[in-house]
Amino acid sequence: MRRAAFPSLWVACLCLAGCAVAEYPYPTAWDPLVPQPDSDCREFQGRFADRGERDDEPSKPSLTRELFGEFSDWENAATVQFGFPKQDVLEISVANDAGRLFVRTLRKDSGFACRGGRLIVRDGHWIAGYVMSGRQHVEVEVNRAGPHIIAQVEETAYGVMFVIFPVVGTARHWYRFQRLP
Repeated sequence: MRRAAFPSLWVACLCLAGCAVAEYPYPTAWDPLVPQPDSDCREFQGRFADRGERDDEPSKPSLTRELFGEFSDWENAATVQFGFPKQDVLEISVANDAGRLFVRTLRKDSGFACRGGRLIVRDGHWIAGYVMSGRQHVEVEVNRAGPHIIAQVEETAYGVMFVIFPVVGTARHWYRFQRLP
């Protein structure tokens, strides 16, 4: 009797598996995204405000958090600087009023890409919490739009809820950050 109950428990867990998709449209009030010619992305060199805006959220989202996750020092960040010290190398420096907080160096095709005039930064990390544990992949696609950069953030997470129920979720959000002098 006990053996028969065990497989049915697994079947019940699989039936309770979940999937969620959240996609938000590009905000119509923002400058339009104009297709750019393919480039080496050096036009994204410069400093940007770490706090920006998201059309569907009143709080000030952090560019650092979107790029490097919630376990980075995003709460103390004030600026994010993109630099290309060598060919095929992207250096992202995060700072506040007291100075530099940290620097991440990414290599082309393993941490970033440049396609169609867009800078694409990828990151993946493990997530562990009371409710969900698993893996999250984030792709931040940076576009130019007027005096801002627009970041389209695509997140995919998969794992287990309450250590039993498998879940998968994807989300796409749009963020806007001011270019600084």
